[in-house]
Amino acid sequence: MNTPFLRASALVASLLVTGTVHSDDATTPDLSQSDQAGQVVEVLQQILSNGQDASDSEDETTSTDDGDTAETQSAVADLPVVGYVPEDKLPKTRGNRRILSPTDATFRRALALQHTEPQSATQMLEHVLKSQPGHVDARLMLGRLLTMSRRAEQARVVLLPLLNTDNFDWRPWFWAGSAMLQIGELRRAEWMLDQALARNRDVPAIWIQRAIVEQEKGSGESALQLLNEALRLAPDDPHVLLNIAVSANTVEGLGSFSEAYYAKYTKVKRQSALQGD
Repeated sequence: MNTPFLRASALVASLLVTGTVHSDDATTPDLSQSDQAGQVVEVLQQILSNGQDASDSEDETTSTDDGDTAETQSAVADLPVVGYVPEDKLPKTRGNRRILSPTDATFRRALALQHTEPQSATQMLEHVLKSQPGHVDARLMLGRLLTMSRRAEQARVVLLPLLNTDNFDWRPWFWAGSAMLQIGELRRAEWMLDQALARNRDVPAIWIQRAIVEQEKGSGESALQLLNEALRLAPDDPHVLLNIAVSANTVEGLGSFSEAYYAKYTKVKRQSALQGD
């Protein structure tokens, strides 16, 4: 068993593990504030229309954009466009069409480019946050892109406003913890990833990243316990299998166990390559 190769592979895997996270498990932000904002627009439109039929005003203010609630296939693919819109920045409407502000339009372009042109998307999101610092989805997506491009310190600064006890979304904690792991801040990474687990225990990637913290601390046994939870949730995930092999290889007497899981990992990767995944 080539231990240095496995350890290096595991560190690479730690940056990619989120490719298996399904956003169905993600906590959806509360939409009650958006409902209240809609009521404010309705009242204003009634005043400005000087007695225009209320049903017409209601048609104008109840328009929705299906793209705002569309779920994606993975947390890396990912973020639902649902965020708090301050009342002084409510979108204008014309009939049943929503008129996007320049900030909204920039965010939509970043959303479309996040996978094919991540650098361009990052620049767009930075521009969005300069004009609208409270844009939760832009902040979360930017933190993720910065973490994935190994700009951990910048990611920490961007995600910090989202790290509060009132935020029940696991994602800011996960990405902040991953950023801390990149720069070797193991205690902070451990705490942030534990916060992510407290909010959602059904996401394999959180268990994997938390196990990698234990690997870096030199505790293979603890890492294996955490990876057992990931294995339960995603038995065929190559990142789970690889990290089990790596962790087992550091525990005395588990050499054959490590080799078995490394064999499973290579088999899954080979099958994935044949299928073109």
